[in-house]
Amino acid sequence: MTDALSSALSRPAPAQSSSAARLSLTTEVQYLKGVGPRLGELLRSRGVATVEDLIALLPFRYEDRSQQRPIQALIEGETATVVAQVRTLNWRRTRQGMSLLELTVGDGTGTLICIWYHADYLRDRFQSGQTLALFGRVEKEPGRGRLQLRQPEFEVLDDADGRAPVSEASAAIAASTAMDASEADLGGSLKLGRIVPVYEAIGTLTAGRLRRLVHRALGELPASFPEALPATLCQRLRLPPRREALEQVHFPAPGASLAELQQARSPGHVRLILEELFCLQAGLELKRRRVRRQPGPAMAINAAVRERLKRLLPFHPTAGQKNALREIGADLGSGRPMRRLLQGDVGSGKTIVALQAAVIAIENGYQVAWMAPTQILAEQHFLYARERLRQANQGYRITLVTGATRRRAAGVAKAAIAAPQMAIGTQALLEGGFRFTRLGLVVVDEQHRFGVLQRFHLMHKGRKADAKDESTHEAAHVLVMTATPIPRTLALGLYGDLDTSTIREAPPGAPRIITRSIDAAGSRIDAVYKFVRERVRAGRQAYFIYPLIEESEALDLKPALLMFERLRQQFPELKVALLHGRLPADEKQRVMQEFRSGAAQILVSTTVVEVGVDVPNATLMVIEHAERFGIAQLHQLRGRIGRPRGPARASGGGGDGDGDEPSYCFLLHGEPLSTTARARLQALTRSQDGFELAEADLKLRGPGEFFGTRQSGAPAFQVAEPLRDQALMELAREEARAFLDHASAAEQQHLVRQIQQRWQRHYGLIEAG
Repeated sequence: MTDALSSALSRPAPAQSSSAARLSLTTEVQYLKGVGPRLGELLRSRGVATVEDLIALLPFRYEDRSQQRPIQALIEGETATVVAQVRTLNWRRTRQGMSLLELTVGDGTGTLICIWYHADYLRDRFQSGQTLALFGRVEKEPGRGRLQLRQPEFEVLDDADGRAPVSEASAAIAASTAMDASEADLGGSLKLGRIVPVYEAIGTLTAGRLRRLVHRALGELPASFPEALPATLCQRLRLPPRREALEQVHFPAPGASLAELQQARSPGHVRLILEELFCLQAGLELKRRRVRRQPGPAMAINAAVRERLKRLLPFHPTAGQKNALREIGADLGSGRPMRRLLQGDVGSGKTIVALQAAVIAIENGYQVAWMAPTQILAEQHFLYARERLRQANQGYRITLVTGATRRRAAGVAKAAIAAPQMAIGTQALLEGGFRFTRLGLVVVDEQHRFGVLQRFHLMHKGRKADAKDESTHEAAHVLVMTATPIPRTLALGLYGDLDTSTIREAPPGAPRIITRSIDAAGSRIDAVYKFVRERVRAGRQAYFIYPLIEESEALDLKPALLMFERLRQQFPELKVALLHGRLPADEKQRVMQEFRSGAAQILVSTTVVEVGVDVPNATLMVIEHAERFGIAQLHQLRGRIGRPRGPARASGGGGDGDGDEPSYCFLLHGEPLSTTARARLQALTRSQDGFELAEADLKLRGPGEFFGTRQSGAPAFQVAEPLRDQALMELAREEARAFLDHASAAEQQHLVRQIQQRWQRHYGLIEAG
């Protein structure tokens, strides 16, 4: 753990507050005063259903408004709190009809201009002689040089007509003409005179209003909250109680460290983050242990099976492939259900490892279900598996099950599944009356594209209808694969209940990919076209990738349909094919076969080719509007031209050519580029390492959007941020496992209740079944 983290953990807990309880944590948020049905519906749409959810919305930053400054000491460019009296008010309208309020305030040391735009909502709010507290960025008025605050935060401390002051000291403030800023008491304010929490607005709910609602909720909740963290852990790490932690984070006490608050390393932050991660890791570990108590198919790897595997793999696997198969083989023979994640970079040879696992299952008399997210990828796996098994003289019966095959020959496909063999398909495997008689292994490829319930449903395809006792029913082994390398911290949160095998090496024969980021304007794109023509004439093939199928009025992007026609004109001597998601299944298959065989030299496509397409002779890729794609998607697309081409190919398949010949990827983009888009493209041009790019992608996009769209079944963290909280994630995992190893049944039941009541809605089923 870092020094800053150790320091945060060692801070003493503050004194507990006392509040009159009028709400409970489970009260629906609409019943909090100031919310109501309409605002309650808005909050529910953002996942805030209860008062507990509301107080879990933590500030995303803090502003130190505790230091008041006299006007004469203000410096241009700083943010400051000023207490001053209203001298003059000036209302006017701009030429565009916008209302503008200009207020002159003074404190005896000088005067200051305050300006609000669209200020009709402030009518009758100010009057001469009022004392105000103001906070904002100090600027110089253009052309005149006077100091001003634009759109400052403000609070009325007293009224000139003698109405009740907001704070006890305001009468003294109003009585003083030349006020000393240090004497102003803003102790009763939520937005001035203190370190102020700043929240993200939710629709029409402003940050200021949200601040007031959180303050009201904390004031009406009980003096103590139920605790999920073990008392011994809190004592050992000197963590404050949960209620105090929430109070510290929402409304920091005087003297709190602004740096710790900004970095989410205050004692309150550390306690809340660790609690969330501890409950997540405990839930994952409980699921892992539950699965380990179930029986699983015990698959032997005897001499006959080893001979089958050798015939399947007549080349030298990489060290990563060997190690992955060793770990998978141990799981398959353990008699307990395997739950394993196999991850590796694009083209690292995961598929042949999964196929070896399938052979082990089939040789032991079990069936294999292999699910892919798209029909193209399912067909690719089917053709690859059939060819590899044919070359190895292994006469297994393999069935392809997609929407198209189900419609054409549903009866034949269903009948075939009843025999020991392998079914490779899309979600069609989940539909209709398909049922396996002895399902032993489930392989899920590109697993982040599937929801948890889909994987769960497939696992239970082979379960007998009357098998209700999990302790006696054999649960199928599950192997999930991803070519999107997952940083360790994120993997602990997403797949903490899975064992992990990683293949890092690129297989022999994989080409180097030269990647260039190019402004698509002017003659540069002509140079790209010229290079593509030269390479294609030399015998290679090329992909042209576009983000849209058809033109869009909302987006100024080149669509695939339009560019297909233009590229046919640009390359009249070449065969140009078109592939996109709306084509009928038979047409997709025909187009892909045309490209695989070399009959078509250029394939114009959308991102439907992102995964699974394996054409070793394709060594060129042009991606238009590359700034519209994320790092992971660009790396996946680029992987289509990184397939091994030489005879030493380690991940199967065919293809001739020079393994030393590089492939070329051109990322064409428009200008100007945003800072984030430029960083993405620069990362791709610098590195071909998927693991390095995954870390960069996580930093740029954050865990919630790491896969392009939020992972179905992934935990929706309320407080924690996996990238920032790596040390706490590791600590939470260690502590959760230690607690479950030694806790009594009653302590474990209490923790389970807390997880079910507070976290299940956010975490759900975070596993492969």
